[in-house]
Amino acid sequence: MDFEGSTASLLILQDNAKKIDIVTLKKSDNTIGRFSSKQDDSQRPDIALTSQFVSRDHGCIFDKGGRWYYQDRGSQNGIFIDGRRTAHDTHAYRLKNGTILYIGGDASFMKMYKGEGVLMIFLLGDYSNQQWERVALHGLLDRGEVTVGRAPSCDIVLDSFSVAQVQGIFRRQNGGIVYRNTAKKHPALLDHHPVRNDVVLKDNDVLVLGRVTLIYTSGLLIYLAPQSGEKLTVHELCRVVQVRDPRQSGFHKKEKTILDHVNVEFTSSELVAVLGTSGAGKSTFVNCVIGYEKATGGTVEINGQDFNTSAEKSLIGYVPQMDLIRPNLTVMKTLEYVAALRLNGDVTQQERRQKIEACLGALDITSAKWGSRIRELSGGERKRVSIASELISDPKLLFLDEPTSGLDPKTEKLLVLALQNLAHRHGKTLIVITHTLKNIEAFDKILFMGPGGRACFYGSPDQALSFFDVTDLVDAYDKVEKNVETYARYYRSQYFRER
Repeated sequence: MDFEGSTASLLILQDNAKKIDIVTLKKSDNTIGRFSSKQDDSQRPDIALTSQFVSRDHGCIFDKGGRWYYQDRGSQNGIFIDGRRTAHDTHAYRLKNGTILYIGGDASFMKMYKGEGVLMIFLLGDYSNQQWERVALHGLLDRGEVTVGRAPSCDIVLDSFSVAQVQGIFRRQNGGIVYRNTAKKHPALLDHHPVRNDVVLKDNDVLVLGRVTLIYTSGLLIYLAPQSGEKLTVHELCRVVQVRDPRQSGFHKKEKTILDHVNVEFTSSELVAVLGTSGAGKSTFVNCVIGYEKATGGTVEINGQDFNTSAEKSLIGYVPQMDLIRPNLTVMKTLEYVAALRLNGDVTQQERRQKIEACLGALDITSAKWGSRIRELSGGERKRVSIASELISDPKLLFLDEPTSGLDPKTEKLLVLALQNLAHRHGKTLIVITHTLKNIEAFDKILFMGPGGRACFYGSPDQALSFFDVTDLVDAYDKVEKNVETYARYYRSQYFRER
């Protein structure tokens, strides 16, 4: 599936395919060419390659009207796009998610393993802060069938609870490579279609096992390692509702905008506060992002991919303002029940225990409290248990609604520091709806919402003080209420200018 207008990345394998380089593509021309340390930096192309098959000015990748293209610049050896040679062809070729580009002497891709060719994979989304792995599947298959799964005994180990202990097997058949999904309760997808029987892998195939995406090309499996935080991009998100028109008799209704074309980008491993007066659309914004309320328009993407897929939705967690945990259960028993419901059936008791202890430890809930009943805990401790319960399913993005509500100042500060720790040390992206400005300096970013559900500012707390020209953020509330049109218009223009 293509997502027009998204950020894009290029995965590059060269120098015997020993490592994967990742380049985030700009909206303007991204020049591709050969570059050596002997050349002046002023001659360096945007995408610098070392292969002798690459010309100094080989080609470029560019975005036009929300679609991505490759155009050769009359290079000596041209380029293969999904196996098709385009030598001396300056036509602009449309790139799709997973398109393979290869520069080398022939289309076999084998020269890459000798350090001569360059293999590049075009992907929609920003993968610059994420870790990719490569497996030479053709080499492993020389020893027989290759198993893939979560278990350490598998030939290819994918460290994610979304993957079965043994998810499936690869084997050679009639000169090709076949994948069989052996875990019946853990479905796999091949190019967005369920894998029901043996499937023969072809170059450019995208195999999804749980949350792990693997790309197959010329005997290689390239996959995104299970990650910590994710990047969430909200584009033109809006919600319009029908309300009774007081100027009309009877049941005449009119439209009311309660979320007005919000644009914002939350980056990986950050703690973000969503601020604003009552009626500014804070809760509506979060509910539309996570799907609790239906947006009238706009898109939500995770790493450039549409959020409206089951695989992506599992990346998001939500902690409501009210703690939904049973008061008579102990802390440990509470998380054991949650783990039993949310983790895969093949997760061992030891794995489950390790996961529970890791979640409790991440929130500084000591073992002395594990046997305590929920009703015996303080408000701050109960909130930590609620958050730990949501961490069991390993969400990468976590939304929290007023988590510090009703807490005393000391407990509130400790909880905010625990949330900061989750973001910075455990790689979670946390978005917190809050009405209080206490401890706001602990947050990396602030999204300031104005009346009518309009985004008026996004940046650090210090930047907010400067932007609103105040010494106390409390004073920003009054400014936004009186000048929401001005602030919203300026924020919108700045957002699109930076992109």
